[in-house]
Amino acid sequence: MKKQFTILLFLISFSISFTKAQSNFVGSGIALQFNGNGGNGIDLGDVYNTLTFPFTIEMWINLQAYPSHAAGLTGIDNDLTAYYGIYLSINPGGVVIMEFGNGGGSGQQNRRGFQTTTALPLNRWIHLAATSSSVTDMHFYFNGVEQTKVPSSGTSTSTTITHSAAHASIGRTIDNAFEFDLHGILDEVRLWTTQRSQTDIRDFMCKKLDPGTTGLIGYWTADESYTSSTLNDNTLPAEHGTIVGTVGKITSGAPIGDESQYNYTSTWSGVTISETDLSGDQFTVSNITGNPLGVQTYLVKSLPYDIGGLDITPSFYFGVFCAYTSTIPQYDVTYNYDFGDGTISSNNESTASLFKRGDGSVTTWTNASGMLDTGTNSISKNSESTRAEYILDVTEAPCICSSPVITSIDSICGNIASICWSPVECATEYIIRWNTLPALTWIYETITAPDTCMQFTSKYGQTNQIQLASVCESGDTSDFSDVYTYTGYLVCDAPTGLTATNFTSSSAILSWAANPDASKYKVLYRHAGVINTLTTSNTSVTISGLQPHASYKWKVKARCTYCDHKNWGPYSDFQNFTTLSERQFLLGELESSMVVYPNPANDIFWINFNAGYSTNESYSMEVQNIFGQVIMSDKGYLSGGNITREVSLDNEITDGLYFVVITIKGKEYRKQLVISKD
Repeated sequence: MKKQFTILLFLISFSISFTKAQSNFVGSGIALQFNGNGGNGIDLGDVYNTLTFPFTIEMWINLQAYPSHAAGLTGIDNDLTAYYGIYLSINPGGVVIMEFGNGGGSGQQNRRGFQTTTALPLNRWIHLAATSSSVTDMHFYFNGVEQTKVPSSGTSTSTTITHSAAHASIGRTIDNAFEFDLHGILDEVRLWTTQRSQTDIRDFMCKKLDPGTTGLIGYWTADESYTSSTLNDNTLPAEHGTIVGTVGKITSGAPIGDESQYNYTSTWSGVTISETDLSGDQFTVSNITGNPLGVQTYLVKSLPYDIGGLDITPSFYFGVFCAYTSTIPQYDVTYNYDFGDGTISSNNESTASLFKRGDGSVTTWTNASGMLDTGTNSISKNSESTRAEYILDVTEAPCICSSPVITSIDSICGNIASICWSPVECATEYIIRWNTLPALTWIYETITAPDTCMQFTSKYGQTNQIQLASVCESGDTSDFSDVYTYTGYLVCDAPTGLTATNFTSSSAILSWAANPDASKYKVLYRHAGVINTLTTSNTSVTISGLQPHASYKWKVKARCTYCDHKNWGPYSDFQNFTTLSERQFLLGELESSMVVYPNPANDIFWINFNAGYSTNESYSMEVQNIFGQVIMSDKGYLSGGNITREVSLDNEITDGLYFVVITIKGKEYRKQLVISKD
């Protein structure tokens, strides 16, 4: 049965796994490289032992060698004693076979299924899908095209899927006699509890899935890491796989994007297939020859993971994939560019080129030598073949005359201020204008680039409006920036870092962070409607004469000096503190006197607690999880008024945050404890 995990634990494991090694979520991302040797594969654990009809298994495969006996793709129950579950494999010669075990031992009478009559080609990316609604209703699809099938040699008469407690796997299968290991590359492995139709398969074979898609119960892309030993499942609850032996993680060449379009037809005359990015750039495939079975185009909405050979590109690119048998198809491509995404402009249009590469595993892009037509805003290339990926490239960045962004306004003294802004790359001058409210007479000043700061004079103590514009080398002038408001002297900020410590039954120490411009601070504290204030030049003050075990609110403000101007700033937000009761103060019942170490711990830790009670006072001790559930509990007696003891937890306890709770005479003392077994 597929395991259930809490969302909290999923998020923790998700964040940990994604920080271990370099990820690649662009396009096809990362793929799994299997070497065909025994003992190598992905172990998924015993998580699909209730899988039944209907179901679909999908993946992209690049087969690199035909097996001498068989090569496993996925196994749902890899049992060493008998035939169980579902086996999807490749037989010698490359035909694909899927069989069901009936739980019996060796022999063809204990399995049954079907196999294709067509073999998978070597060293070519093929999308494989196997679907079934019963032992007699099974379908195989290569690149979205259904394949002819025949019964396998198995003669079992069972009509159900019989499961065991054995583990599921990717890249190998195991039965009672042999282990069958794949020599090839896999990507985008998907497991469904629905029988996907041919249209379903074509719709999504060249684009990524939403992990929450109905019926999807397993989705392994391998994109999370090049080096970790974990293969993440993107569905919830997640069934992560573990690499057993040696499985490489390499940059994938599978044709996978974020969006895709396709056509499957027997008559290609006049057929075009287009993909359009939100920016307005459009990629079109036309004049398709060679009678392919189908053609897919796809859009990747990211910069390429590898950008070798490129200069300046948009943050997206396109791809073409042809489904064919033996005759290699050809096609023409046309890239219609739009000026809206900021990559290309009238200034650099003449340098535009169409670059290409074979697939995502190729690190360097090359110029496709297409024909640029600035009249139609297009680049075209004829007689392309099989598959490739394409991106627009220019060698000179366009000059975008944008409004400067104000980064800081600092008072130097009174009404003299310094203003700075972010530079605009192609600016030759900056225009600064400001006025003082309520008058609306703008004062202008021009600054020559590359300077990005200036001083200006504002009305002392009044609000000023400030805006900036750029004058660029293209001769354009940008709009003025948003209005920025500034007061003629700096406001004395409210103190931060308020802390109350060293409580007794009638006093406490209140402290706050220093303000370098402050000469005095005023502290206000109150209880039961009674307000008290005091002024100090220090950043802390001892408050005495407080009531025992009473709740107080307190806040503080500062008085700052700027040149000859002094002003009180606003109060900070109220903070709370509670004084100790007389009994707490006398008996020393302070939580801080309990020490738990080591912290983080494995499953053994120590407690030292200077309790301050009588020698033989009884106590209870609990370890609780974050939901308040008691993991363990114990009782004891104080020794010399103290607790010093070792605590050993069940070694099955999982990593996470816990609390150690000691109760003495009805009072609880808590400490956080982190369990980490790494």
